[in-house]
Amino acid sequence: MALTEVKFAPGIDKQDTSVGAFGRWVDSDNIRFRYGLPEKVGGWASLLNETIVGVSRKMLAFVDKTGNRYVAIGTDKFLLIYFEGQLYDITPW
Repeated sequence: MALTEVKFAPGIDKQDTSVGAFGRWVDSDNIRFRYGLPEKVGGWASLLNETIVGVSRKMLAFVDKTGNRYVAIGTDKFLLIYFEGQLYDITPW
């Protein structure tokens, strides 16, 4: 049996079915395309060793006037600020 070269177009086609998107990728996880070829992305790394109590509903990243970067995390139980590797509870009374 001879080997056959299969050509896939770069990018993910989420609009068509797998039959309709012949010659295209239809699903992916942790990949990106460089020079028309799929490449594995390393994934994610956890910023915190602790767990957040409650269900996270919203996150907002912002920078203050002095250039400090923050992430506000709203859960169903608390309002937290992530700053320089630490979580601070700023839930109003």
